[in-house]
Amino acid sequence: MGLRVGTNTGALTALRSLRQNSAVEVKTLERLSTGFKINRGSDNPAGLIVFQQLRGDLFALDQAISNTQSAQNIRLMTFNTSYSYRNDDFSDMIDQIKKEELDIIIFQETSPHFQEQLKILNEFFPYNVGLNTPVDFWGSIILSKHPLTDTQAGKNNSVTVSFLLERVEITVVAIHLYPPISQGLLNSTLKQMA
Repeated sequence: MGLRVGTNTGALTALRSLRQNSAVEVKTLERLSTGFKINRGSDNPAGLIVFQQLRGDLFALDQAISNTQSAQNIRLMTFNTSYSYRNDDFSDMIDQIKKEELDIIIFQETSPHFQEQLKILNEFFPYNVGLNTPVDFWGSIILSKHPLTDTQAGKNNSVTVSFLLERVEITVVAIHLYPPISQGLLNSTLKQMA
């Protein structure tokens, strides 16, 4: 007597359809739960690459917008003191600084005498960093109302400070180059600012 195998083709067809529908349902639920049409390489390999690049760009734009919104709240003023305040009358400058309600002040070309006059601002701007050089009118100083998280002075005659404003780190660079400016010094300064 021979071996007889009975197959229920209707049941096998139903089982295949059930498995296909189950796979489609899993993929659909995954798309619904993530909100993305492409979740893995098998969905669309080229599309996934483009999607990841766009998502990275979107994150960068969101961060740039956040930084810009925070930067709109910074009040910054710069002074070149060797030209503006040679006559030792600092009262107009001090009044202007108090009136403007500044966050950061950058002073370029400060003399030791001028730096002594700035001590009057310590109660308003308790955080500062400066660069002094042997030449009278080449010092640079940054005063800040905000605690400084990082400071650097001296590289390429610059002063750099970083601080947090509304949970965003802000970096301010004050650079004062001595003439004549060589191409190498200019390139090094531009690289520092990038």
